[in-house]
Amino acid sequence: MTRKQLLEDLLVLKSPLNEVLSDLAEFGWDCDTEIVRIRRDHVVRVLERFRNGEISDRDVSYWADAIECRDDIGSEKGCEEILEDVTNELANPELTRPLSSETAGKWIYRLRSSVIGSEDEIYQKQIPEDYSHTDTGRKKRLIPVDELLAGRLTEIAESKQIPSETLIELWLKEKISESYQQA
Repeated sequence: MTRKQLLEDLLVLKSPLNEVLSDLAEFGWDCDTEIVRIRRDHVVRVLERFRNGEISDRDVSYWADAIECRDDIGSEKGCEEILEDVTNELANPELTRPLSSETAGKWIYRLRSSVIGSEDEIYQKQIPEDYSHTDTGRKKRLIPVDELLAGRLTEIAESKQIPSETLIELWLKEKISESYQQA
């Protein structure tokens, strides 16, 4: 296989990682040009495979580590920062945070929302870079919601790869902000 084919296999995690890396070792690490580019959809697919139980958190970490510092792999234009952030976090869970289904979902959402139009861009702007679903110490209130409405909310939240509670909070903040602006 050519270097380009091996790099493309690496990006989509098509073949066993140790085999691809062994074959790539023949070409060395140094390269004068970017041969391939990692894209957001590459990372999303790997994270979805993790969430589906097809690969482990360790597999994801090794994959990201194998990509992180290669001269022959560039980043999708306009997305260099988010791709650097996600690969750094995934490659270094002991320094950042361990990969979980929840953190994978948040990365999937961030990676997807950076390309999806209008409505989704609103949510991306409202979620801070260091967003994490932690207990803020604020008192939480339970508000009854019609079962059909709750089901639809859950569907929308799952399609956006964020927790239902987060989606509801974002919508409520948006509506409250709008009502203040109108007043």
